[in-house]
Amino acid sequence: MAEAPSPLRLDGVLGYLEDSGRNLLHELDLSRAILNRAEPGGWSTAQVVEHLLRAETAMLAIWVLVPKLQRWPRLVRAVDRGNTSLWRRLGLRVIEPGGDRITPANAVSGRYSAPRFLSPPNKPETYEELVGKRAAVRARTLRAVARIPEEALARLVWSLPHSGSYSLLEIVQFIGIHESHHLPQMQRIREQNSGAA
Repeated sequence: MAEAPSPLRLDGVLGYLEDSGRNLLHELDLSRAILNRAEPGGWSTAQVVEHLLRAETAMLAIWVLVPKLQRWPRLVRAVDRGNTSLWRRLGLRVIEPGGDRITPANAVSGRYSAPRFLSPPNKPETYEELVGKRAAVRARTLRAVARIPEEALARLVWSLPHSGSYSLLEIVQFIGIHESHHLPQMQRIREQNSGAA
């Protein structure tokens, strides 16, 4: 009989987030010379990173809203349903499912269409600008998450509009999963532009 997966712990999730961030920054460093060169019909590496920053910034509201509303579970469920519906109306679409639940094991699976406000403009960015913006966004996320007791992170639930309900702890992990999901895209952009650098 297979064992049930062990429950997530905050220190493990933060370690995963650190690892995914390190991998992202490594790929960003390797792509310095071609940061603003887009793949045909797609984004540049700078745009991928900007998309990740926009998505993580949009998630900041979760760390404030859900814990404050936890005393009113029916209100939380109603707001959650409304939020899911809004994201879908704004353009979040599953193009190719990555599995029933998004996990580190299937992080690079699936294809999704981001809402317009998460789609970055095609404006030149420097390596230093991207690294600085990412550090600021990540610091805000970590401060917000640190204000929530681990027990609440494990117990409180919110939906990711493309894949269902998750504990807040799983949503913290999703930030790293999202980075891991876009890593092959960044590598592909670099490889396609390797002769042009």
